[in-house]
Amino acid sequence: MVTTIRVHTFLKYARTHLQEAGAALREDRSAVAVGRCSDMAIALIKAMAASLPRIKKDFMEMDNKALYKAISDLTYTPDEARQITRSVCELRKTGESCNNPPSRAEAKAVFSKAEETFRLVHDLCVG
Repeated sequence: MVTTIRVHTFLKYARTHLQEAGAALREDRSAVAVGRCSDMAIALIKAMAASLPRIKKDFMEMDNKALYKAISDLTYTPDEARQITRSVCELRKTGESCNNPPSRAEAKAVFSKAEETFRLVHDLCVG
């Protein structure tokens, strides 16, 4: 029960960050949009961690290979696990590497990837 509440809480945070990213894009604030997409990726990682309570390692500290192995326990195919791992890691890094403000086109691409990743992870965790 507590695990389910934690999963839904992190998914709610992720959805909120995604909505804030969309609003920032509409207001032509590309850097804010990309930052919110990065925040969403972190919330998705925490939602997946909450979905797998028997894994005691901190998902935020895992490298890509360890994260892939953990996510594989949730997914139906290795390709799906690989896609989610790649997307979440790329989105997370976009917020960290925002030295120059991204163009609107770059921010839209990041937002599109964030929407797709949110749907995949949401379906895995709730589904």
